[in-house]
Amino acid sequence: MIDAAVIGGGVSGLTAGWHLRRRGLEVQVLEAAPAPGGMARSQRMGGYLMEHGPNSISAGKGGVEALSAALGLDDQICDLGPLVRRRYLLKDERLYGIATGMTGFLRSSYLSYRARLWLMSEIFRRPREVGNETVGAFFRRRFGPEFTERVIDPLVGGLFGGCADDISIEAAFPALKAMESRYGSLTAGVMASRWRGGAMPGRRLFSWTGGIGVLPARLAHALGPALKCAVRVTAMTREAGGFRLDLGAAGSLTARVIVMAL
Repeated sequence: MIDAAVIGGGVSGLTAGWHLRRRGLEVQVLEAAPAPGGMARSQRMGGYLMEHGPNSISAGKGGVEALSAALGLDDQICDLGPLVRRRYLLKDERLYGIATGMTGFLRSSYLSYRARLWLMSEIFRRPREVGNETVGAFFRRRFGPEFTERVIDPLVGGLFGGCADDISIEAAFPALKAMESRYGSLTAGVMASRWRGGAMPGRRLFSWTGGIGVLPARLAHALGPALKCAVRVTAMTREAGGFRLDLGAAGSLTARVIVMAL
């Protein structure tokens, strides 16, 4: 029986397995796909770097910089600069530059008049205390479904490699949730910040010279034989002192602790 089995070999699962191994525990990370990393995958095509999932890391969040340093990736870190904040929306086979402020959104041609009316009325929409609200639910409530689908969901995908409806607003954008609670609306919060002369600073965005995929690749290398890909967990049963995982053709595995990183 090993100490811990991590189910899922995306960045979260790889990181969990790596930390547990550093503490001297016997660990197995199990990934159903042929390769680790989940959505965090980078590919060179025709001289360009294509990201299949998240395309940047927000500095100062989640301890990624400390993890990068511990893995010896500091020499590959690159600041992405202001140009990376320029995002584009594909609509009707055309690319539209996504605005970065309310005025730009109101003038945009990729949002309907109804969606723009939603934006203008946000300041009058009362705040609501919701439990563990997702990013998607928060922005739909504040700015409407069209803005959320066309603007927020792609931005969240670029930052987190996931769907806005699967990510907590308090975990991803705690400042926005706090702004709603304090000022009643995001529009009022931005106006108050500008009135005080403290325009909201953007976080520094960074990546690695080889792309986001460098991180899971280095974690996988560090885990070595403790990582098994193309292994699917088909069943889990409780046993004395731990758990038994059925792995199909790969047999079975028993572990004292199970970490779910799906």
